[in-house]
Amino acid sequence: MALSTKNERRRAGDIPVSAVIDIGSNSIRLVAFRGDRRTPLVLFNEKVMAGLGRGVADTGAITPEGLETARAALTRFRLLCDDMNVVRLYAFATAAVRDARNRDIFLDMTRRRCALDVRVLSGAEEARLAAYGVIAGIPNADGVVG
Repeated sequence: MALSTKNERRRAGDIPVSAVIDIGSNSIRLVAFRGDRRTPLVLFNEKVMAGLGRGVADTGAITPEGLETARAALTRFRLLCDDMNVVRLYAFATAAVRDARNRDIFLDMTRRRCALDVRVLSGAEEARLAAYGVIAGIPNADGVVG
C-alpha cells in the first residue's frame, strides 16, 4: 500500500524540486531536478555563456560586461526557480569568482539584485565535486580526468 501512495504522490508532483546554479569561468548553468540523490529527474537544464574568466585572466577582475551578463542570467534563473517552486536552491561559484579581485562586488550583486547567496568553492572543493560528477556519470571511471 505504501508504494502505491508514494507512486501517486510522484505522479501528483509532491516530490520537492531542488536546483543547483553553477557559476563557472565560462558559463552559468541552472539544473532543477526532482527526486533523490541516486536517481534525480532533471526538470530543467540551461546554460548561459558569461565568460567571467576572460576578464579575470586579462585584468584580475570580472568585467562590467561579465557582471551584467551574470546579473541578467542569475535574475532569470532565480525567477525560473520561483516559478518551479524550488524548495532547495544551491548556488556555487568556482575559480573565476574565487580569483577575481572584485569578487565582493559580484557576491554583493548576487545577494542584493538576484536574491542568491552564492557559496564560493575552494580549489579543493571544486576538484572534489568535479570528481563526484565524473563518478556519478561514469560509475566505473578509473584514472585521470582532465
